[in-house]
Amino acid sequence: MGYGRRCCLLATSILALPRPRSAFLGGRARKPLGLAFTSFSPTHRSITQQHVTHNHNPKKMTPNNKTQTHPHGTPLAPYSNNNHTTNNHTTNGNNSNNNKISIASYNLLAPLYIRPIDQRTGKIQPFASFDWISDVDSERLLGNEHRLPRLLTSMQNCGSDFICVQELQLEREVEQEEEEGGGKHKQKNDDRDDDDVPITSVGNGRRSRKEEECESSNDKDGVVPTTTTTPSSSLPFVLPEWITPLIQNCSTSSNNGNTTTTILPYSIILPPQKELGKIAERNRRVLLADAAITNAIFYRSDKWNPIIRNDDTSEEGGKDGSSSMRSTTSCVTQAFLPVDNGDQMQRKNDNGIDYTTEPIVITSIHLDAQSEEKRVQQLQRCLEQSISLSSTPYIPPCFIAGDYNCELFDGSCVNAFLSKKECELDATTLQSSTPQSLAAAIEEGNAYKENREKECASALRLSSDVSPSKEQLESWDELHASVRKFTRDNFLTVKRVDTGCTRVAYDHDEEDTTSSAMPDETERTMGMWHLDHILYTPSTLVPLAKWSSLEEDPHSRKVGLPNDRIPTDHLPIAASFERHPHPRLSPDAERMVTESLNAIDSSQREELNTHTFEAGQTQAELEQQHRRKNNIITDESTTEAESLQPVKKSKKKKKSPPPPEVIQHIRNSRAALKVLKAEHCTQRENFIEERTVLERMVLQRGLGGSVTCAQWVESGSEVDK
Repeated sequence: MGYGRRCCLLATSILALPRPRSAFLGGRARKPLGLAFTSFSPTHRSITQQHVTHNHNPKKMTPNNKTQTHPHGTPLAPYSNNNHTTNNHTTNGNNSNNNKISIASYNLLAPLYIRPIDQRTGKIQPFASFDWISDVDSERLLGNEHRLPRLLTSMQNCGSDFICVQELQLEREVEQEEEEGGGKHKQKNDDRDDDDVPITSVGNGRRSRKEEECESSNDKDGVVPTTTTTPSSSLPFVLPEWITPLIQNCSTSSNNGNTTTTILPYSIILPPQKELGKIAERNRRVLLADAAITNAIFYRSDKWNPIIRNDDTSEEGGKDGSSSMRSTTSCVTQAFLPVDNGDQMQRKNDNGIDYTTEPIVITSIHLDAQSEEKRVQQLQRCLEQSISLSSTPYIPPCFIAGDYNCELFDGSCVNAFLSKKECELDATTLQSSTPQSLAAAIEEGNAYKENREKECASALRLSSDVSPSKEQLESWDELHASVRKFTRDNFLTVKRVDTGCTRVAYDHDEEDTTSSAMPDETERTMGMWHLDHILYTPSTLVPLAKWSSLEEDPHSRKVGLPNDRIPTDHLPIAASFERHPHPRLSPDAERMVTESLNAIDSSQREELNTHTFEAGQTQAELEQQHRRKNNIITDESTTEAESLQPVKKSKKKKKSPPPPEVIQHIRNSRAALKVLKAEHCTQRENFIEERTVLERMVLQRGLGGSVTCAQWVESGSEVDK
């Protein structure tokens, strides 16, 4: 169960807030969303088609390719560059598989979140009680000794390149007495040094609302015992013992010359210890447990290398403000490169470009469960981090997988990150689309206005008979518009894999429609929600296959999650993709467009400097004429001598106002400067309007990455001051 969602329900039940009717808290199960992606707002006029490098077959990049559905839990992609056999699945690895990527996402259901006793009521809240699991089955389905090994097996068997996890409950490294040596040593839960975990920086983030409102501890039913003691800060957080086999070296055996690998080798990306300490401190305060529950990324260490930069020296990144890894308490983001096998020829595409030297960016995300505004901020921050890790001016291949705590339905503000109509993302589209035609295509069929009121009421947890106020809808529209502007300004294109429903449980909204007496459990029904998603950038990634969803699992729909087949309360999701290089300008075209921008900046800066200089000269002449006209020119030596004598502050003469002709000149000069700046703004706007998507990406990179083309149009060279 999502961290913040439990808190949200707890606050609703205890504080007597209006009952929510949001999709993730209850209500009818709705059909899963289709594939969608966000817009970009570029154009074409300046650079001709021959300046664009076509790095892939446009037909392969159309969104009409049907994604195959595989049985849940089965591997979706070739394992690696070596021969492996796992669970009767054998692949002959070769370099051509470098462009095949698979990713899975698991909400692990932290043991700390299973049937906690609310400190204010002394009872287990309904949303965390797993009422559909009987007392007889509780230990088998919820107990750590039974559930966690099955969860580990599922993760080992999925064979994905990357496994994004949420609600990973870390524990303190323990100091134990050694009987033979007589001294103390640190008992770690994994066999690697801290330096082996590639983490470099941490960003600012906020935990979900559960940490602010939930004051629960655990009962003894298969849950880690709680503690109120404050541990030594010198003891770091490490992986719990149950999951460490996932990162241990793979075991191999040989039979008639064939090598069989039974466990794939994974490594892990975790937030820095400092950030984990903050999470644990808050958990000690509100959950009475010294545990850091966080996101993480497991990656195939035989196939991928995290990018670690030598200049990553601070929490905010390296000396140049960049870093290979970003982390907040809602997401962990890391850039990766394929393992270099030394065969460069097989890594190059038809145009001779070795795009495997450019990173892919993986994010494990867990969004807030209560606030749509927070979800928007968290996802936007995550996308900004992903874009910043690109080694080129173009959007890198990005995956953002995890528990979004919302269903991404039309009308929601988080859904605004996704476009409302599919269009081809080949080089021709990127080169020739105008802002007007592309925006019209994206907005066509937009169901936002039809669903905004319903989704706004759902996010605000209004009761079914209450509609959002005019002010609430206006705020909702502003938030939605800010997301659209963000995607346009960053030329960002994102799609969503249709992973279907991932959460099934008792429909808590039923409690609102029944009498005070709870109905018999036989009368209660299960509800389903789309809470876990995989977002990706379709300009470089094509989905090939995905796991089946709850719609294809009648057993889980009937008995709920977790169960004998699925050992967590969210259905794990997975998909495989084929990677393609991003369409790009030729080096000459990149140089031409960059020089054009620099020329405009230089010309406008020179005009502004000339205006300022001439206005100052004219003002000085007018002031000199005024002094001569009124015979107030004094001897310079006398003035200098008087200036050296101390003058009492009380006798200091007030500065006389400028003469009327000087005041008028200042007004005229300011008006002329305003007109000049408006003309410059129009010049910059016309220049950007005539640029294509690819050209704008190059220009934005040239502006430093932190400045968008829209900001440059508004303020010019002053934008970075």
